[in-house]
Amino acid sequence: MKPKITVIAPVYNVEEYLEKSVSSILEQTLKDIEVILVDDGSSDASGAIIDDFAAKDNRVIGLHQVNAGAAAARNTGIKRAQGKYLYFLDPDDWLEKTMLQKMYDFAEEHQLQLTITGFVNEYY
Repeated sequence: MKPKITVIAPVYNVEEYLEKSVSSILEQTLKDIEVILVDDGSSDASGAIIDDFAAKDNRVIGLHQVNAGAAAARNTGIKRAQGKYLYFLDPDDWLEKTMLQKMYDFAEEHQLQLTITGFVNEYY
């Protein structure tokens, strides 16, 4: 059965934010998700963090590629995605626990192909 949402994150040298970001995805109230983390040639510990998450949770797919930029990393993730919907998350951001469930429910209720949300800037 296909996951309801595939979350795709292009990862490049964000070791200090990555655990909080990925944990916020895995702690979602919507559990029927797939998470694709694409290491875009990081030179820090980001790749190892991705591999650790993938080893601990079967919803996480860790991919590694030579640095080609965020757009190329997103495209790599899209090629592997199985979800009905895609959600793109920058790995220095995190999600409120009910965000994906609310977006999924709203999209299904209104038969939408796209939803857009606001954000809260915690650092100035």
